[in-house]
Amino acid sequence: MFIKHFLVFLCYLVIASYEIIIKKIALTLWRLLLLSQQKY
Repeated sequence: MFIKHFLVFLCYLVIASYEIIIKKIALTLWRLLLLSQQKY
């Protein structure tokens, strides 16, 4: 029982960290896009 809860907790942590990483990448790409549009 304990191991099952631990695995679920680990999966939740991995998904949460991936969401944060994806958001950071998306924000970085968006900033680069805006900067490239301002140059031209």
